[in-house]
Amino acid sequence: MKRVPMLLAAVAALMFAGCGASPEETNDAQSSARTEATVITNDADQQSSSEEPESSPATDVVTEGPGAAESLEHLLTTLNRVYKDNVGNGNFSGECDAPFATLEEFRECSPDDPIAYLDTIEAPRQGELIVTLLPDSWGGGEYDPDRVFTVPYLAEILHGYIGRHSDGMLQVTTTTPDGEYQATHGRLPTATNSDAPTSEADLEAWADERFDDWLRSMNFTYQGLCGGVDSVADYRQCVPDDPHGYITSFEAPVAGEIVVRIENGPWQGGPYVPAAQFMAGNMMLKIASYSNDVDLLTVITEEGESHTVQYAPSGYTETTREPTL
Repeated sequence: MKRVPMLLAAVAALMFAGCGASPEETNDAQSSARTEATVITNDADQQSSSEEPESSPATDVVTEGPGAAESLEHLLTTLNRVYKDNVGNGNFSGECDAPFATLEEFRECSPDDPIAYLDTIEAPRQGELIVTLLPDSWGGGEYDPDRVFTVPYLAEILHGYIGRHSDGMLQVTTTTPDGEYQATHGRLPTATNSDAPTSEADLEAWADERFDDWLRSMNFTYQGLCGGVDSVADYRQCVPDDPHGYITSFEAPVAGEIVVRIENGPWQGGPYVPAAQFMAGNMMLKIASYSNDVDLLTVITEEGESHTVQYAPSGYTETTREPTL
């Protein structure tokens, strides 16, 4: 069991301003980051997903593996349609030489868009993509790999942009050049569990990593409101009536499952009850911003109230499955 101390080790402070001032988050809010676009039917869409094109499109992005080059074509198709549909709105001036044949052309048009700063797209197997970002990914400036808006945001956006033209399941992992930071969106139906933790020490280490994923995402969301969230105690001090600030343990009884326990506090009778239900979905969303390793997440209050949610590519779904306790 991982006991959550009153003051946890600090994670790196994020440089972006916080995205929201309200402690309450919903599944719909998480999904709002994805831009909608109409599917374009072209020759690339008709091509079998199991066949690699004879040659990769002219681009500065290196593609390797089954479906990698095709996925890049799907990304460009969606980018062009999104640009066309949004000309005159926001940053879409309409002055660019669209349609874009390469991401390099798109980068010249939108130098502040992180989606234009991809280095390689690798496909170890059909439906699985590993996207490595360029070292200088934000308008040519210094790349800060811990920015939530760059790593997990891109995993979700690329999954949506490529997936709308792809057949079957899709899993997209974005990673920094040094591999230190990465995020995964989507899940393959035949994902291997050969590396799943089994020993008590391995399970504890895995739970610690998922806790860090949650805390990193909380830090990004609430740094504007709270001035940084480096521990549970930080959040409790900032929002004393939110049960997220009263976590006492964060454990993994088996691989793929997280059990979170919270103690009584000022949150009782407040706006965030029932606490277990409120927290389970929110915590799954936060962790899923970085990892798809959590299958079930359960929150249990000191009074014995319990609620479990299951991972889904959109964030989470309600479930009748019983957790391992």
